[in-house]
Amino acid sequence: MNISYDVLLGLVFLKERGIIHRDVKQNNIMIDRERRARLIDFGSVAPIAGVGEFNPEDKRRKH
Repeated sequence: MNISYDVLLGLVFLKERGIIHRDVKQNNIMIDRERRARLIDFGSVAPIAGVGEFNPEDKRRKH
């Protein structure tokens, strides 16, 4: 299990879609059954100007 690497992969995934998490901290990282780290709590996400397809007006989109 490499928590840092898993979190970094999650942040790269978000960045490629034009999203910044803005609240990465210990309490917002969950370890799943396969012992992989997962980012949670997307209440503070924000778009990265000019990157990806993030649309903050689309309430149906899952983050």
